[in-house]
Amino acid sequence: MQVFDASGKPTSGVLKGSTRWLGMYSQCLAIDGKAQLIGLERQMKGEYCSVQIYLPANLTRAFGAMPDPFGISGGKPQPFAITWDICVPNSCSSNDIKNLLQQGADSVSPYIGQGKFNIDAVCSKDKKEDWKEDPVTVFATCLMTFFTIVILFCTIVDGFGMMEDGTKNNEDKNSKTQPVLLRNVVEFGSQQSINKSELYLDQGSNVVMTNHLKPRQSIAGLVVNEEIPNGVLGMSTNKSTTNKNDKRKQVIQAFSLYTNVPKLLNTNQGSGALGCLNGIRVLSMCWVILGHTYSIMMPRPPFSIISNGLEMFKKLNQFLFLGIMNGTYSVDSFFLLSGLLVTYLYLKQLKKENGLKLPQIALFYFHRVWRLTPLYAIVLLCNTAYVKYAISGPLTLVTPVSDFGADSDNCRKYWWRNLLYINNMFDARELCMGVTWYLANDMQMFFVSPLVILPLYYFPVVGMLLAIGLIATHITTTAVINLDR
Repeated sequence: MQVFDASGKPTSGVLKGSTRWLGMYSQCLAIDGKAQLIGLERQMKGEYCSVQIYLPANLTRAFGAMPDPFGISGGKPQPFAITWDICVPNSCSSNDIKNLLQQGADSVSPYIGQGKFNIDAVCSKDKKEDWKEDPVTVFATCLMTFFTIVILFCTIVDGFGMMEDGTKNNEDKNSKTQPVLLRNVVEFGSQQSINKSELYLDQGSNVVMTNHLKPRQSIAGLVVNEEIPNGVLGMSTNKSTTNKNDKRKQVIQAFSLYTNVPKLLNTNQGSGALGCLNGIRVLSMCWVILGHTYSIMMPRPPFSIISNGLEMFKKLNQFLFLGIMNGTYSVDSFFLLSGLLVTYLYLKQLKKENGLKLPQIALFYFHRVWRLTPLYAIVLLCNTAYVKYAISGPLTLVTPVSDFGADSDNCRKYWWRNLLYINNMFDARELCMGVTWYLANDMQMFFVSPLVILPLYYFPVVGMLLAIGLIATHITTTAVINLDR
């Protein structure tokens, strides 16, 4: 009874696209008990399987043509399938189920005219893998554990001020101070009367307070060459020790949540910031999210993961739906922002340094790669190592959600394409982290951006004509490609 209850049931609206008959995944896998099988009492555990029933062409016509507005099928006719999830004893394999149901479908095929049913099946145990036996996941876990320990340690040291205390103690023990004349004297007013030839050491700022000194007077071994009113003499410390401590502090703070979280949450903008761009970012991001929400839920040949999926296509001809159907242009706004900022900041740099210098162009590229690649590599590693073990449920057995598993497998083969920012140049079926096509495009355009920015700086008219020409070329080629379709 539990096996039957946990299996999917045919629903209404099949002709409207309700072709995903889900069962109760957790209930099926929780079955563990004794059952009467062929007159014998046996121990039985539940196994959740998804069966894909591909309909013959003459039955597929009853559903009408399957729209494919996002070009997922590549313009090729796609079969239509009903996905029926069933609960079976775990002694059954996916091949057993496929063969059994294919025999039943073949016996029905002669009565429906031309064509035949094709059956495929996949079970939850086919997808089970142990992450402890996966070297990539083990390596990623060790690396993430190391980073976690480093971050916790640095946060504690930074948060409790241990590095500052250690710096002060080290300076007290090892620093040798020498008086240094400060030409820009800070007046202390009438804090206290200073008697002739007396010195006062301020413990907090390491300065020597003096009375009025005349030229050629000697004080603390320092001969004064110019007249100094009541003020200060600086006390220099051992520079090598101070620099070393400063570098240690920078390393600690680089991994400290105490220092970096407030920076991440800080909304203050610098004096040269283009604040209006933040509004464009927010609107574009909302547009991206809205478009992806619909595209992910859109029925994809031959599967649908929502009820009455074909009804969604009636919305495509409505005027208000144009914003969603043209959601791909939301990404263009991010390209616009990226190009605008690169041009704006690089032109400012060129103006500041009076033209192009070789070290400047080298840093231009290095800074970009160094800023993105380390974090990108960590995200790439986590996606490769953990995604296939992090997802579970009935939708992971068949497309489109099972693409996450395929994506992880692609990353194990082609991860290097992502780190070289060339992953958008290969077959879409070989993509690792499909959304990172944007990073590849953006990096490639960044690398060629000086070809436009430098003419804008040295020959503004030529640079403007070049930019306009490139925009016109892009519009023309896009139009020609789409007209051919």
